[in-house]
Amino acid sequence: MRPAARLLGLSLVAAACGSSKAKDPCAGVAGTCLAFTPDQSEATIQNAIAGAKDGTTLAFAEGTFSFTNEITLAAKGLTLQGAGREVTTLDFHGQLAGSEGVLVSGSSFTMVDLGVKDPLGNGVKIVGATGVTLRRVKAFYTNPDKSKHGGYAIYPVQCHQVLVEGSYASGATDTGIYVGQSEQVVLWNNEATQNVAGLEIENTHFADVHDNDAHDNSAGILVFALPRLMQKDTHDVRVFANRAVNNNVPNFAPAGGIIGNVRAAQGCS
Repeated sequence: MRPAARLLGLSLVAAACGSSKAKDPCAGVAGTCLAFTPDQSEATIQNAIAGAKDGTTLAFAEGTFSFTNEITLAAKGLTLQGAGREVTTLDFHGQLAGSEGVLVSGSSFTMVDLGVKDPLGNGVKIVGATGVTLRRVKAFYTNPDKSKHGGYAIYPVQCHQVLVEGSYASGATDTGIYVGQSEQVVLWNNEATQNVAGLEIENTHFADVHDNDAHDNSAGILVFALPRLMQKDTHDVRVFANRAVNNNVPNFAPAGGIIGNVRAAQGCS
């Protein structure tokens, strides 16, 4: 639960040069909220994020926010939100440091209504968290040279209680929406396109994958149990009521990995 008081001391709202017509990104948020606008520097935003306490909402206004470093979130109960996945974009095309776009380790994490574009590595990676919700997130790569794309667009791993819904993933050299070594997972109403694999469940227990649209990938939907991982098996995974079509794009995964052996149109396609 967020604290009852709404603290804006660090909100740093620079509402379009003071225009009263600009929407407050923290409008409607109960509890601590830090608001960010595109005219703020990366250093200002990163410093505020680094100091965010448990239960804080990090609210980004409409616009494009350029980052040269990954965003790291370790506090518990954080919410990372935008004004819509098509209108709020965290743009990492000039990234110089860090291996992810957004890296999360804190539990009770929510990410909603924003896009993550062209990180050096994975788009949104969540590691070891309990209680993960990604809703209406867009993680994508646009460089014509696909060797410059990251492996995973949306990437919860070693997590419990994961929900990914209404989200979009494109351009990943491994998997668009991947969940590995996790438990109690729901992937529904997502779109994955132009990835090597659209959606993948790997060494995970109790997962439902349904009402997703996997199209124009190399493979549509994969369920794996691989050796030499901390979580040894895959069980109680249900894949149903999905749309998986035209998954025959040539495999563009880097050489040497298992996903590079997946043939176009293999899996649910």
